[in-house]
Amino acid sequence: MNKQSLGFFPTMLQKMERLSEELGYEIYFKRDDMTGFNPYGGNKIRKLEYLMGDAIAQGCDTVITYGATQSNHVMETVSAARRCGLNPIVYLVSIVEPDENDIRANLLLDALFGAEIHIISANGEDMGKATERSKALSAQRIKELEKDGHKCYDIPTGGATGVGSCAYAEGFEEL
Repeated sequence: MNKQSLGFFPTMLQKMERLSEELGYEIYFKRDDMTGFNPYGGNKIRKLEYLMGDAIAQGCDTVITYGATQSNHVMETVSAARRCGLNPIVYLVSIVEPDENDIRANLLLDALFGAEIHIISANGEDMGKATERSKALSAQRIKELEKDGHKCYDIPTGGATGVGSCAYAEGFEEL
């Protein structure tokens, strides 16, 4: 399995002193919130090491992913793609339309990293239906890019794929 080095591994185990004392068992947390360059990546960096490695191994130059306008997964994917020399395209579902003159938080980072950003308004429908619409729009964009000679790697919401799941096996081995 191909992998790109993006995070700080292995992550530490931290004993929960008070909880351990209260329960009478030694309780530890695996600190996968410490994997990346910011505190919002969590286990997403683990998955992205494998997903970016797979994209590169397949000769892709573009990665596409999905989420809400302030998605941590999307922001981390954009950052990882740029670190790996790949072009990020994101499809973001909005419940409340963002103000173009006041972009903040993860959406601001997506823009600063130069992602191609598509905002899909939920228009009162549930997130699942809006996400389906964003997938249909991305399929059209992929066809356009491939026609121009690009190769795209499609990462579903949250990076939930078999390739991405390999990262959890690695985390388990660390334990």
